[in-house]
Amino acid sequence: IEPTFDGGFIVGAYSNSPESGLKTNGNKGIGDYWILKLDKEGAITWQKTIGGNQDDQLYVVHQTYDGNYIVGGNSNSASSYEKRASNSSGTDFWVLKLGQEGEILWQETYDIAEVDVLSSLVENKDHTLLIGGFAQGQLKQSITTNKQKLEKGTGDYVALKISENGEELWRQSVGSEGED
Repeated sequence: IEPTFDGGFIVGAYSNSPESGLKTNGNKGIGDYWILKLDKEGAITWQKTIGGNQDDQLYVVHQTYDGNYIVGGNSNSASSYEKRASNSSGTDFWVLKLGQEGEILWQETYDIAEVDVLSSLVENKDHTLLIGGFAQGQLKQSITTNKQKLEKGTGDYVALKISENGEELWRQSVGSEGED
């Protein structure tokens, strides 16, 4: 939840509920992003359920400098319903920019490793976005020691910088040869 410029609030959540109670849209897949815009009294002014055919988990919602919204989380959905691009494998970061009424302006899926978990998103002064999270890869069997270990660079913390239009500018992983 975050305060909005008009004195209200933007709320982002995960939902696997059908249309019921105050929720006006059913699920598309296993679970979806559920975004609600509240006025200063707490009344719902609009809400959107956004997702693909599998599980989509929202972790971050933020009003951007232009009055629109950035939402981000993880998805393992194929290209379906609102999800434009399929995952490469496993779970990827899924970031969307929404208009002031919740309409999708753009969306991008970012693949780093087998399981990518988005945990934070910050808007910079130049309107670029810095995404934080972690990536988990696959175990690799060593021929010499016959032991499994996580491939370097796939069990690490990840920083991903994108433009205000979702274009990837750079990515950096930080970690050791183990799981971080």
